Amino acid sequence: MKKIILAALAVIMAAASVLYAQEAVKVTAAGKYEFAKDGMEIKVITPKIHGLADTKLMSELNRGFAKDAKEIIAEFNTEAAELKKDNPGADIHLGVYSNYIVKTDTKKYLAFSVYVVNSVGSSSEDSDFYTVDKRTRRLVTLKDLFKKNSNYVQVLSKYIKSEMERRNKKEGGMFWVKPTEEDAFKKIDKDQNFYIDSKERLVICFDKYEVAAGAQGSPEFIIPAKVMKKISAR
Repeated sequence: MKKIILAALAVIMAAASVLYAQEAVKVTAAGKYEFAKDGMEIKVITPKIHGLADTKLMSELNRGFAKDAKEIIAEFNTEAAELKKDNPGADIHLGVYSNYIVKTDTKKYLAFSVYVVNSVGSSSEDSDFYTVDKRTRRLVTLKDLFKKNSNYVQVLSKYIKSEMERRNKKEGGMFWVKPTEEDAFKKIDKDQNFYIDSKERLVICFDKYEVAAGAQGSPEFIIPAKVMKKISAR
């Protein structure tokens, strides 16, 4: 009996040590690049995600972040050189900024976005969002949040379009919803940018100029519980 108890304790302690050794789910800055001279400015912070159960996916993501950072810097250098060559002696302004923003960091979820802002003339902004379930240490996709065959794209799109129309009418919004408008909103993508906020609500996100005039910035839509009720898998 004593041997059995000791063996059981050894298994428990081994399991506990493995659990303790697991890296916490978090995102940190893996690299930083800054340059500013003669109206040309760039600042790039490269994120690194830690603690995913799928280490292969985690490595792929981190390699992707590093590759994107290198490409942003290379494109900036090329554009800066071309602007100087084509506009000798002119007052030139070029700015590129890339960083990550932690949107949510609770016991259950880590959510962050990685953005690139290019400011030459009018600014543009592109973002990618990532949500990790800390309990499973797995990256969450939009599809994961819904029941099978829930038709979530249509359900969410219907709500978002109605909210765009409401904002246009009540808040002076400039969303493209009229059928006659060239880029009129029809529906979200099946893998549309999103994150889970600190209140565990789904937030659907769009880039600047994706669904509205630039003055709207990068719009976000919190999906109400009443919309999620019948289709949510959570």
